[in-house]
Amino acid sequence: ISSAVHSDPSLLIELARVHTYADHHADAIVFFEELRSKFPQREPEILRELADQYKWSKLYPKAIAAYIAYLNNNPSDLKVRISLAETLVWAQRYDDALTQYNLILEKDPANSEIIDPRNNLILRQARFLADQKSYDQALALYEKMADWLRKDPGLLIEWARAYTYADKHTEAIALFEEARKSYPEKENEIIRELAGQYKWNNDSARAIEAYTAYLAIQPEDQDARVALAEVLALEQKYDQALAEYTLILEKNPDNTKAIDSRNAFILGQAQGLVKEKSYSAALELYAKLADWLRKDPGFLIEWARAY
Repeated sequence: ISSAVHSDPSLLIELARVHTYADHHADAIVFFEELRSKFPQREPEILRELADQYKWSKLYPKAIAAYIAYLNNNPSDLKVRISLAETLVWAQRYDDALTQYNLILEKDPANSEIIDPRNNLILRQARFLADQKSYDQALALYEKMADWLRKDPGLLIEWARAYTYADKHTEAIALFEEARKSYPEKENEIIRELAGQYKWNNDSARAIEAYTAYLAIQPEDQDARVALAEVLALEQKYDQALAEYTLILEKNPDNTKAIDSRNAFILGQAQGLVKEKSYSAALELYAKLADWLRKDPGFLIEWARAY
């Protein structure tokens, strides 16, 4: 039987396929390659199967070469082109994989089997560019997937965050507000980031509203409370700002972020009083900051000048 198998191409193919059904990829490859060597005229018949065996054996360069050779003669075989694209992804040849996905979608734009993996590949590239702080390039890729991203709250939020990293607060706000409306179950996650974007976009009224709503749900978030106090101070709501700082430092007296923010706020009030020539009131505020002012030569000199 063995002698007959090795001299009969049809039997070689049959034996190779038996090994593929048993997931014995290495053995299948041996018989397919023997057939390819002894009976090259039968290669077109088994080239696709051999490529699959290379793929499942993680022999990616050989799989890619075999898929390409097959597609040269069968360019309309979209299933094989999908296999080639997947193999290119596994081989970390992302640009080449994207080229193959795009070729498929040119011929079959509604191919749902391709849209997700193609967009996941673009998403991988967008994330890489964002990590490299190439935000404009990353955002251009996110825009290509706009409709797809909007179907998933996590991805929509991720897209919004990409705009925050690029300091494009207006665009970030638009997407966060869209996510808040479309996915109300994500309210708690979205509202804090939305508050920050309002703050950086100089929309203090909406920032205060959003921070207040968030802190009603997460009252222990000290960083958010510091941010609220800073916005209140910007809006000249000094008593409310000081109340927030006091609340933070009552619970955590060593919160350096709150201490620095609170003291910067009091310093600003003192500087304003100096400009108004209300020196006694200003000096009372400087005295409250004595230890903090002594850590900075500029502030210490400023305090001396106030006298």
